[in-house]
Amino acid sequence: MTVLLLTLCGFSSLAQTAPAPVVAEKHFTVATDGEVGVRITARAPGTSWGIEGAEAAILTCRLDGQYSQDLILFLGAQKFTYTAMLGRLAAGSHVLSLELNRRFSASGAAAVDVIRIEINSLDKLPDADEAAFAHAPVLFARRNSIGRFTDIPLLMWYELFRDQETIAIRYSFVFTNEDGGTATEALMARWGRATDIEWAYEVKLRGGEILEEIFQAVNHKATPFRGKKLAGHPLILVASDNNNFSDAGESEMRFALWPEPMDLSRHSREELMDRHPWTYRLMAQELMREGKISEAGGHMIRDPREYVYIEANAPRENMGIDLIVGMRDGKWFDSDLDRDDLRITRSGWFRVAVRLPEGEAASTARSLKLDCKYRKDPVDCSGVGIQKVFKLDRNYKPRPLRLRPAPAQQEAASR
Repeated sequence: MTVLLLTLCGFSSLAQTAPAPVVAEKHFTVATDGEVGVRITARAPGTSWGIEGAEAAILTCRLDGQYSQDLILFLGAQKFTYTAMLGRLAAGSHVLSLELNRRFSASGAAAVDVIRIEINSLDKLPDADEAAFAHAPVLFARRNSIGRFTDIPLLMWYELFRDQETIAIRYSFVFTNEDGGTATEALMARWGRATDIEWAYEVKLRGGEILEEIFQAVNHKATPFRGKKLAGHPLILVASDNNNFSDAGESEMRFALWPEPMDLSRHSREELMDRHPWTYRLMAQELMREGKISEAGGHMIRDPREYVYIEANAPRENMGIDLIVGMRDGKWFDSDLDRDDLRITRSGWFRVAVRLPEGEAASTARSLKLDCKYRKDPVDCSGVGIQKVFKLDRNYKPRPLRLRPAPAQQEAASR
């Protein structure tokens, strides 16, 4: 078990194991006390998230000789800049050391090339964003995910909600494909992705003082946070196979992701994936490695590049929305897979992904229409707004599709 040393500076704890040989080191000076981030550009030759036994190398980060966190090099042999938080550091000199974590790295991860380490002092942010960095949670990995290269956190973002003299800051994570909870084909149909996106922690402040703290406990229950903190940062454990959380307990690996600001008043949560298209690649690679991509149907999905992705807004709950895509050959395909439970019943911004059968390509989609039905009763579809429609290209980057509204009298064909 890791024994935490709660310090006033940085994310530090007693080392779990003896330090491994250092692969890179950065000496730096902080001018004033404050939150500090790091950008690490690295690659791990011979590794790939989609290949069993060669999924990723893991770097253990030690700050001034003490364990800080681990960094999973999920983009493998590709040069990529990974971001993390080092916590609140005292003014003065510090040393960041990076070690290859051979215990938890894939067996095929023999070496890491660290190309650049850039330290960023975050002392010139607007007050609200400064508070968002100061209260960002530190995440302990789910215990049964360590060493399995599954359900890892890729991104963390925060939203700001102002109400007179108070401000609430909500933090959410994007994980790779969840091991529990919603089946994969249903994730694509109702959420437009096979990653898992969960809010984790929310803090309400007035004049810098904490008024309330909550987190998302198991079974999606909003629960008062009463856990430990590390230099002001709440410590949260991923506690369930569908990535809900606990404010008690820890594991042998933790992450301090760099929080990214997001305004979701005009977008679905999946917008963050669009801004970071590599998340779609990792989503697909993990699904392939886990045997969840197949033409067989059922709980299997097709190659994610052969779906039509649609972002829309539902003005009311319980509309039972089915988005139907028409192809150049005259065939029609439904987002709900002919299942009432996969229709959209939530209000606000949402995503769906329309599965196309073998022989149909997303690039040949031409038309789009709506059908609304709740508990087998027709519902008025008025007010539903389509924001964007796209496919993923061969490199998993979103590419817009121009679909024309279909005449209301046309009917969807069965798949």
